[in-house]
Amino acid sequence: MSIVKNIVPILFLMSACGDDPDKDTGEDTDTQEDNQDSGLIDRQFLLDSSTGFTPVEGTTVSLTFRGGEIFSMSAGCNTWSGSFAVEDGLLTVVGDGMTEIGCDMALHQQDEWLVVFLSSSPELNLDGDYLTLSTNDAELVFLDSEVATPDLDLVGQTWVVDTFIENEAATAYNLESDPTVTFSGDGTFSMFGGCNEASGEYTVSGADITFSTVVSSAMECMDSSIQEVEMLMFSVFSDGTSSYEIDASRLTVERGSNGISALAE
Repeated sequence: MSIVKNIVPILFLMSACGDDPDKDTGEDTDTQEDNQDSGLIDRQFLLDSSTGFTPVEGTTVSLTFRGGEIFSMSAGCNTWSGSFAVEDGLLTVVGDGMTEIGCDMALHQQDEWLVVFLSSSPELNLDGDYLTLSTNDAELVFLDSEVATPDLDLVGQTWVVDTFIENEAATAYNLESDPTVTFSGDGTFSMFGGCNEASGEYTVSGADITFSTVVSSAMECMDSSIQEVEMLMFSVFSDGTSSYEIDASRLTVERGSNGISALAE
């Protein structure tokens, strides 16, 4: 089995080796203030309409903006991550890396087109829930995901885990079998880590999930990547309390510095 491990850093180091950590150039501060004032922070947008670009049928183009100038784009294949800045009405994106999931040619070409478009410093206009990015050749209109896709319920979904968080860094694995988690209405849950399975009971209180009476199989998993994945998942879903958040169709569950992020199937 061939497994590709792709690392997508969540944290960006703001100072290089040899820099004075106490030195304030003013430029970074201005950029952070511009980004904070942009209205984009902690929001995800889904493509609603476009001119000069036709998305591959059945795909969803999403843009995510988070604090610390963190940006990511996905369009049904790979995820492109990096940093962003908003200045003089233009969006500047600096790519830091892309996952390497094997997809068909149409999806790869779509990823490539979007990377070029977003790297060209498109004009940005945010009007309420609508975000418009435009160049001389194309215009893409996005809608806030909270409006386009309301948050799903925790119960009744098959959550497919695609991101693993360890010590505040996110890792994506291209595994032969996707890890999954499901929550039932009777207060039980089940989990598949890629090799072993686990199940138990859960209760929800606010943004916390408390797991109890968790039992798991004990198959010997020879692949080191699967072992890493299952160790992380069991650390989050073992007896005890974890925090959770659902944003549209994405579930994030964390305990301490570890966590998982999953999309509803």
